[in-house]
Amino acid sequence: MLAALKGPPHKVRTRGDPFRVAEEQQVKQIFLATVSAAIVVSSLAAYAQQPTITRTTLQQVDLSIPGREVVTVKADFPAGGTSGRHTHPGDEVTYVIEGTLSLEVEGAPARTVKAGEAFVVPAGRVHNATAQGGRVVAIANYLIEKGKPVTTPVPATKPVAAIQKTPWGDPDISGVWTSDAAIGIPMQRPDRFNGRAELTDEEFKDKEQRDAQTRTRAENAIGSFRNDNAWLAKSYRQTSLIIDPPDGKTPAVTPEAEKRRASRDQGTFGAGPFDKPEDFTMYDRCITRGIIGSVLPVVYGNGNRIIQAPGQVIISYEMVHDTRVIYTDGRPHLGKGIRQILGDSRGHWEGNTLVVETTNLTDKTSIGLNGNGLRHSAEMVMTERITRVGPDELRYEIRMNDPKTYVAPFTVSLPLVSPPGYKLLPYECLEGDYALPNALSAERAEDRAIAEDTKKGVIRPRKSITQDNVNAPRPVE
Repeated sequence: MLAALKGPPHKVRTRGDPFRVAEEQQVKQIFLATVSAAIVVSSLAAYAQQPTITRTTLQQVDLSIPGREVVTVKADFPAGGTSGRHTHPGDEVTYVIEGTLSLEVEGAPARTVKAGEAFVVPAGRVHNATAQGGRVVAIANYLIEKGKPVTTPVPATKPVAAIQKTPWGDPDISGVWTSDAAIGIPMQRPDRFNGRAELTDEEFKDKEQRDAQTRTRAENAIGSFRNDNAWLAKSYRQTSLIIDPPDGKTPAVTPEAEKRRASRDQGTFGAGPFDKPEDFTMYDRCITRGIIGSVLPVVYGNGNRIIQAPGQVIISYEMVHDTRVIYTDGRPHLGKGIRQILGDSRGHWEGNTLVVETTNLTDKTSIGLNGNGLRHSAEMVMTERITRVGPDELRYEIRMNDPKTYVAPFTVSLPLVSPPGYKLLPYECLEGDYALPNALSAERAEDRAIAEDTKKGVIRPRKSITQDNVNAPRPVE
């Protein structure tokens, strides 16, 4: 037990989740209380599984803060057991000893907490924990005002969508969804947030106002992009889409990957040169935006449709209209010698969460917006987690692990929402793809112009044939 709790006693690691860390002085006391409680738990006889969660108070310890105490509780979840929606009058710091919990905290991304991991829930925040798979045992510490009840149940105000089932018994995540609700959340955490995963109340209020202004502009816009941001109907506290590592930053690129950088990583969003189709991105060529590039929010076309069948989950993307068939019937991955643009995806259910592992990718796609950016290697493995957290909301997480490209894995998390009236629109890409022929013809025109200038003794740098990061050719002067 002590081995499971080893490490510096002054810090609780939260692996990038958007829950604020308890103050250092309090955590020191909590750690000591947790060690004592863990020793007590290890000496108890094994409990038989019960139909509901069992809470056992192990000890109460006064804190150095006058009028406050820490209550240490052993929580024993049977397989599938749930705590129910509830709040606490003070911060909760919990360490999972055995099993895996699915944790849902109001206003934050759903997450999975495994044995050996800890989490923090701020005071007053509605949350619910459910055992995934088998039994779960955890030690919870509550920093509360003395004399107040530790737990207050919160009745559900609307049906719990996470337990909706298909006719054959799988959790129901089907529907038409959009990542528009994540518009305005940066991919990487800005330095001004100093490692904070959540906005403060004041910052969140400002974001709600900005989001409202974005909706108003979209609803009143004139032109091709009218209404494209009008589906931004809910605001979130996330300070970045990257939630792990804890600093919210993309891990550094390996020296091997740096050698792969090329102008094709930006295509018509860059300066070229454009001499052949391979100088463009897969997005420019209307082939694919890749898996994560098809989900991340961009200026338009952020829709996803999920359809379920026994043993299958089918995901279609609005822009470039890729469709993935994900088997959940236990069949193995394809042989390593078979590589596909969108890889080979296999899924399984962990409680109410669809977990999808994708292998067998190529080195032809990237993981940036619209699938642009540095290309990953064929060793990339992507693990998606899709959980229904409300009647009109999914939480989508994807973890990228490619040791040939990044020095460490990292995880992106964002909401997918389904506002009333939202639907996927047709996206005829190749039929209207003028970017490639125009870029190639403009580049040839620049070749001729440089040749003519050289004859006249005019030596000049080559002109870019694209407007400033806009996917359209610039007229040759």
